[in-house]
Parts: sequence; structure tokens; C-alpha cells
Amino acid sequence: MNRGVITFNGPDSVKRTLWWVVALVTALAVASTTGLLLVGKLARRDATSTWTSSHAISKVRINAAGGTVEVDGGPTGGTVTARQDVGWLTSRPVVNYTWDKDTLVVSVSCSGGALLGSLNCQADVRLQVPAGTAVDSVTDSGPVVVNRVSGAVNLRSRSGPLTVSDVSGPLTLSSDSGPVEGDGLRSATVAVHSSSGPQSLNFASAPQSVTADSDSGPIDVALPRNTHYQATASSRSGPASVDEGLDDPSSTGTVKVTSRSGPVDISYGS
Repeated sequence: MNRGVITFNGPDSVKRTLWWVVALVTALAVASTTGLLLVGKLARRDATSTWTSSHAISKVRINAAGGTVEVDGGPTGGTVTARQDVGWLTSRPVVNYTWDKDTLVVSVSCSGGALLGSLNCQADVRLQVPAGTAVDSVTDSGPVVVNRVSGAVNLRSRSGPLTVSDVSGPLTLSSDSGPVEGDGLRSATVAVHSSSGPQSLNFASAPQSVTADSDSGPIDVALPRNTHYQATASSRSGPASVDEGLDDPSSTGTVKVTSRSGPVDISYGS
């Protein structure tokens, strides 16, 4: 026997040894990740605070790095209130409220780096504003929710769902990645674009102009019964349908829905 030399008894022995090496490395990686997450959860700090202003407001402009953003319409002429729930490991998220004339500017920033993602730095902001306030939001990641406002709504997200309900002003939604959902819509003009993710738009009253397009993902548009539009549904890859009786070339209302990959449906709501 040659001392110090490892020998294998054929190919099966080599395969078994490699399998055990891979299994050991995988187990160590999983254990390390799990341990890191556990330590992170134990070390994470959380804080909640509120902010109120009676300043006159016509618009809120939001720029958020991560976390949930929610805007709810309240009484006309009422005060602006905010609640922020922040969590962090290494650096506390910064939430600033400033005024640019009658525009409230809300900025959320994280300087803790990408380690452990939202566990390391997250800020959830919930605003109540007078119902007539316009909403303009740009977010890097996380859900954005807007309810019960009559001002113009313009939401742009790099990653995360966009959800609006019971809004009646001009509506523009754009998402690079994530679902887009509108319910109880009363907006006369609606424009929606998504690079990846489903779209669902449910109208409570008849719109004048709807444009929805997606690079990848299904699109469903549900309209009030007994209304008619110049309706166009098209998809390069997937079925496209329009409910019988909904399309009327003489109508002044237009609905144009296009998906490059995914089914498209324009229908009457239930």
C-alpha cells in the first residue's frame, strides 16, 4: 500500500464520494443562510411613528426605495396624516416629508446595503390625504396601493404590484415587473403598461379612453354592461377576445388592449 494516497474502488466509488461532497457543501450553504436569516431577525429593530399636517395640499409625490406605500383618500379639506413602520439591521431607513408649495413630497431611502434585502432595511408608509389629491409615485420595490382618490394618479414601479381601487381621476400605471390591478375604476382616461406581469382592470363606470399593453402577461379588462366602445384586442402569442355587442365602430369611447405574449380579454363585468 502506498501511504498518503487515496484510492477509489472503481467509478461507483468516485460517484459516491462526489455526491457526498456536493451534499455536504449544499448543507453547509443552507445552514449558513438559515443561520444568517435567524440572526438577522433577532437583531432587526423596528419602530413606528406618525406625522400630521394641516398644510393645503393638491398633490403628493412619493419616491420610495422599498417597502409598502399606501395612499387613502379621506375627507375633502381634511388634514394629511401619515404612519410609517420601519425595520432595519445596520442603518435605519429615512422617511422625509417636505412641502413644495402645495405638493407634499415623501421620500424613503435606505443606506443599509443589499444584505438580507427588506430584512435589513424596510419602510412601510401609509398616507391619508383629502380625496381630491393627485398622487405621483415612483418606487424601486414593494407594493403600491391607492384607494378612493379623485385626483390624477400616476404610479411607476420597478418591481412590485400596483393596486388601485375606487379612483376617478386620470390614471397612468407603469410596472417593470409585477401585477397591475384596478377595481371599481371611475376614471375617464386610463393608460397601463407592464413589462412583465398580469393586468386586471375592472370599471365601475364607463371610461372614455383605455389603453393597456404588456410585453409579457395576460390582460383582462371588464367594462360596465350596456356600454359600447371602439374595442381592439390583440396578442402576438395567445388568444384575444371581445365580448359580443361590446365593440361599436361608431362609439366615441375607445378600448385598445395589446399583449406581446399572453391572452387578452375585453368583456362586460359581472
